[in-house]
Amino acid sequence: LPVPKGAAQEGLFAEVDRISGGALRRAVSNAGWTGERGTTLNLQGAGPYAQVLLVGTGSDAPSARLLEDVGGLVG
Repeated sequence: LPVPKGAAQEGLFAEVDRISGGALRRAVSNAGWTGERGTTLNLQGAGPYAQVLLVGTGSDAPSARLLEDVGGLVG
């Protein structure tokens, strides 16, 4: 799951966090993870999900290249 620096208040991260009952945001906060570009946080048992891999995209708007890089980290 691509996540911008500071964990987005809207978009995909926010939607998955809502479905998980806030589990993603709590885990990010507890780990001190900031979403810096290229960093990852692997979460086990976050809400209804067996596993969620968060990939930091930094503060820049995601480009096609950045999304390719994210795909390379998870694939």
